[in-house]
Amino acid sequence: MLSALASLWLFGQKSHLLFLATALKYRKNYIFYYSIQKKQTKMNLIFPNYDIPIQEKNNKQYIWDANRKKWLIFTPEEWVRQHLVQYLHREKQIPLSFIALEREISYFQLKKRFDVVVFSQNAGVSLLCECKAPYIPISQETAYQICRYNSQLAADALLLTNGVVLYFWEKNGEGLYELKNFWEN
Repeated sequence: MLSALASLWLFGQKSHLLFLATALKYRKNYIFYYSIQKKQTKMNLIFPNYDIPIQEKNNKQYIWDANRKKWLIFTPEEWVRQHLVQYLHREKQIPLSFIALEREISYFQLKKRFDVVVFSQNAGVSLLCECKAPYIPISQETAYQICRYNSQLAADALLLTNGVVLYFWEKNGEGLYELKNFWEN
């Protein structure tokens, strides 16, 4: 059985979408609303509002991924991921060539895909990021997910975000992860 149901409801004008996600596992409802007008998407995220191109084609919306140089189907999670990448590139001055998106890794015999990895100049993993849609809470299960990925990647820092909240851990001198303020690093 699926742990969450997500339904998309179009109402009123074409410019408004309502995402309603019912998380059965937690028996709570999460509603997230955003507007799309003239290729501008307005979602209240913790990142600056970057002008990320959006287009509509065959009644589907697509968002431009500047890193992979292609159009992707627009989803709330992709909106968060693209804002995180733009923040890392523009504000933290990380070259796009050092950022990898949605690549496959093996976790024992399972195939998994991380969201965002930032490589260091010596090709080590300096930052592992997991993104969720704004209506999905960052939970203990999300933390377990990034830890599973990190067991294979051994990143220097970990970041979890749904675009509304952000958690950042950095490895200290003893090799343990400490919760830090991401905005000051």
